[in-house]
Amino acid sequence: SIPAGLFMDKFGYKYTLAIGISVATFGVFLTGIAANTDAVVVARIVTGIGEGFWNVAIVLTLASLFRNHKGAGVGLSQDFFGLGLFGGPFLGGLILSYFDLWRWVFYIFAMIGLAGAVLVSFGISRKRIDEPTKEREKTGLRGIEKLKVFKNWKMYVPVVIFALYEVGFWSWTITVSTYLEKVLSFGAATAGFLAGADGLAIIALSWLTGYFGDKFGRRAGFMLGGVLQGVIGIIAYSTISGFLGFLLLA
Repeated sequence: SIPAGLFMDKFGYKYTLAIGISVATFGVFLTGIAANTDAVVVARIVTGIGEGFWNVAIVLTLASLFRNHKGAGVGLSQDFFGLGLFGGPFLGGLILSYFDLWRWVFYIFAMIGLAGAVLVSFGISRKRIDEPTKEREKTGLRGIEKLKVFKNWKMYVPVVIFALYEVGFWSWTITVSTYLEKVLSFGAATAGFLAGADGLAIIALSWLTGYFGDKFGRRAGFMLGGVLQGVIGIIAYSTISGFLGFLLLA
């Protein structure tokens, strides 16, 4: 992610985002053709390199597209993230359930990712989203001077906190489908549907939470969202075993 940030500072949001999606998509395709575990590990590393690039660029790109209403704009865009979060696991579960072709899950998702990279490359105006980068260049902050930010210890506080969040997020991501299948005994398609069910709420509420952030501050939005997510998550994974109950809490 650090090289991606330096790359973005020089070449702008659009190219960083397009390259990130392209490389991540290539990693997804490599996962599908992998012949053994070692090849899967290499494919996942390639995917991670791409994710490092697009993760750095995506929020800044969206904030630039909705410059006067950043919170609401990014929140609205998260509706589409929610659509993918719901549709991806559900589609993967259907393919596995009805065709038992796990490699095709990766092939189909790779084609979707490729389409996304093409849309970013040809559908977004670089001039419109990269103006903040040009403004930073006018300040004269270039070359090795950019690395001075790493000497500021305060920068590492949110980094560590976000890393802790990521531990929880990826622990959940890795285990949720297995939990639904093995512990709650749902089929692959149903487990995929429930694993992505939180995407339905994201579709419904992201624009509202973005507006909340614009109106009352992003710290308040973070804290409210974190508390709700934690409390509801504990209830969902410790007490609820039925389909409708888990769907509602998800």
